[in-house]
Amino acid sequence: MKYIVTISEKKYEIGVNGESSEVTIDGRKIAVDMKSLSGGKLQSLLADNETYEFELERSNGGLCLWHGSGQISAEVIDEKTERLRQLMGGAAAGKKLTVLKASMPGLVLKSKWSRGRRSKKGMAFSS
Repeated sequence: MKYIVTISEKKYEIGVNGESSEVTIDGRKIAVDMKSLSGGKLQSLLADNETYEFELERSNGGLCLWHGSGQISAEVIDEKTERLRQLMGGAAAGKKLTVLKASMPGLVLKSKWSRGRRSKKGMAFSS
């Protein structure tokens, strides 16, 4: 599975194979081994024969990592979510990603809505 990780507005493409101890970061293969220490937030990562210990916590829809005396905030999304953002123009246009929710699950087969037409909250639709 592929993930897009954003740190300080720089994006990295991470490929993870659940059956392998190898990941790809922007096409570069790296051997990794990660373990949770003390059954909590503390993690130990062995990557390319170097050990990193850090604390990991979910925060504001992303991740916060504390390594040494520094903190890094990262957003992690899967490739499907990234494609949806691009299609909606959210990430590229600096707009907030909006989720459209339906009261009943289904598949839209046809829309009579024309491109560029505006809608307002509470607007009624008829078929």
